[in-house]
Amino acid sequence: MNDIQSMLATLGKNKTEELLIFIKPHLTERSHKLLNNLAAQDWSQAAHEAHRILASAGLFTSEALIDSLKQVEQQNETHLKQDAFQQQLRRQLQENCQQLDNLLAQLKEL
Repeated sequence: MNDIQSMLATLGKNKTEELLIFIKPHLTERSHKLLNNLAAQDWSQAAHEAHRILASAGLFTSEALIDSLKQVEQQNETHLKQDAFQQQLRRQLQENCQQLDNLLAQLKEL
Protein backbone atom coordinates (compact mmCIF):
# COMPACT_ATOMS: atom_id res chain seq x y z
CA MET A 1 0.00 0.00 0.00
CA ASN A 2 1.46 3.39 -0.96
CA ASP A 3 1.23 6.52 1.18
CA ILE A 4 -1.84 7.90 -0.62
CA GLN A 5 -3.66 4.59 -0.20
CA SER A 6 -2.73 4.68 3.47
CA MET A 7 -4.12 8.20 3.74
CA LEU A 8 -7.33 7.11 2.05
CA ALA A 9 -7.65 4.14 4.39
CA THR A 10 -7.00 6.29 7.45
CA LEU A 11 -8.69 9.58 6.57
CA GLY A 12 -11.19 8.63 3.90
CA LYS A 13 -11.64 10.27 0.53
CA ASN A 14 -12.99 13.65 1.68
CA LYS A 15 -10.36 14.30 4.36
CA THR A 16 -7.56 13.15 2.05
CA GLU A 17 -8.81 15.51 -0.63
CA GLU A 18 -9.08 18.36 1.90
CA LEU A 19 -5.52 17.72 3.07
CA LEU A 20 -4.11 17.73 -0.47
CA ILE A 21 -6.05 20.89 -1.33
CA PHE A 22 -4.63 22.50 1.82
CA ILE A 23 -1.07 21.42 0.98
CA LYS A 24 -1.09 22.63 -2.64
CA PRO A 25 -0.72 26.42 -2.16
CA HIS A 26 1.85 25.89 0.60
CA LEU A 27 3.86 23.57 -1.61
CA THR A 28 3.78 26.07 -4.46
CA GLU A 29 4.85 28.92 -2.17
CA ARG A 30 7.63 26.89 -0.55
CA SER A 31 8.89 25.74 -3.95
CA HIS A 32 9.16 29.36 -5.12
CA LYS A 33 10.92 30.37 -1.90
CA LEU A 34 13.34 27.47 -2.19
CA LEU A 35 14.29 28.35 -5.77
CA ASN A 36 14.60 32.06 -4.91
CA ASN A 37 16.81 31.26 -1.92
CA LEU A 38 19.03 29.07 -4.08
CA ALA A 39 19.32 31.84 -6.68
CA ALA A 40 20.24 34.28 -3.89
CA GLN A 41 22.71 31.73 -2.50
CA ASP A 42 20.95 31.82 0.87
CA TRP A 43 21.79 28.22 1.72
CA SER A 44 20.33 28.29 5.22
CA GLN A 45 16.92 29.50 4.10
CA ALA A 46 16.99 27.14 1.12
CA ALA A 47 17.65 24.26 3.51
CA HIS A 48 14.76 25.42 5.70
CA GLU A 49 12.35 25.48 2.76
CA ALA A 50 13.61 22.09 1.53
CA HIS A 51 12.88 20.67 4.97
CA ARG A 52 9.38 22.15 4.96
CA ILE A 53 8.66 20.70 1.52
CA LEU A 54 9.86 17.28 2.63
CA ALA A 55 7.62 17.46 5.69
CA SER A 56 4.48 18.34 3.78
CA ALA A 57 4.97 16.71 0.40
CA GLY A 58 6.82 13.57 1.37
CA LEU A 59 3.66 11.53 0.93
CA PHE A 60 3.54 11.98 -2.82
CA THR A 61 7.03 13.10 -3.76
CA SER A 62 9.33 11.19 -6.10
CA GLU A 63 12.50 9.64 -4.74
CA ALA A 64 14.51 11.89 -7.07
CA LEU A 65 12.96 15.02 -5.56
CA ILE A 66 13.45 13.70 -2.03
CA ASP A 67 17.14 13.15 -2.82
CA SER A 68 17.47 16.66 -4.27
CA LEU A 69 15.74 18.24 -1.26
CA LYS A 70 18.03 16.33 1.09
CA GLN A 71 21.01 17.70 -0.84
CA VAL A 72 19.68 21.22 -0.28
CA GLU A 73 19.26 20.46 3.42
CA GLN A 74 22.94 19.44 3.57
CA GLN A 75 23.88 22.87 2.18
CA ASN A 76 26.69 21.64 -0.09
CA GLU A 77 27.34 25.01 -1.73
CA THR A 78 29.46 23.63 -4.55
CA HIS A 79 26.63 21.37 -5.65
CA LEU A 80 23.82 23.85 -4.98
CA LYS A 81 25.48 26.57 -7.07
CA GLN A 82 25.40 24.43 -10.19
CA ASP A 83 22.86 25.59 -12.76
CA ALA A 84 22.18 21.99 -13.77
CA PHE A 85 21.19 21.10 -10.21
CA GLN A 86 18.93 24.13 -9.87
CA GLN A 87 17.26 23.43 -13.22
CA GLN A 88 16.75 19.79 -12.28
CA LEU A 89 15.26 20.81 -8.94
CA ARG A 90 12.93 23.29 -10.66
CA ARG A 91 11.69 20.52 -12.99
CA GLN A 92 11.24 18.11 -10.10
CA LEU A 93 9.24 20.67 -8.11
CA GLN A 94 7.04 21.39 -11.14
CA GLU A 95 6.49 17.66 -11.63
CA ASN A 96 5.63 17.33 -7.96
CA CYS A 97 2.96 20.03 -8.25
CA GLN A 98 1.61 18.26 -11.33
CA GLN A 99 1.56 14.97 -9.41
CA LEU A 100 -0.50 16.66 -6.70
CA ASP A 101 -2.95 17.91 -9.33
CA ASN A 102 -3.16 14.38 -10.75
CA LEU A 103 -3.85 12.91 -7.31
CA LEU A 104 -6.61 15.44 -6.72
CA ALA A 105 -8.16 14.61 -10.10
CA GLN A 106 -8.02 10.88 -9.27
CA LEU A 107 -9.70 11.49 -5.92
CA LYS A 108 -12.55 13.34 -7.61
CA GLU A 109 -13.14 10.27 -9.80
CA LEU A 110 -13.47 7.90 -6.82
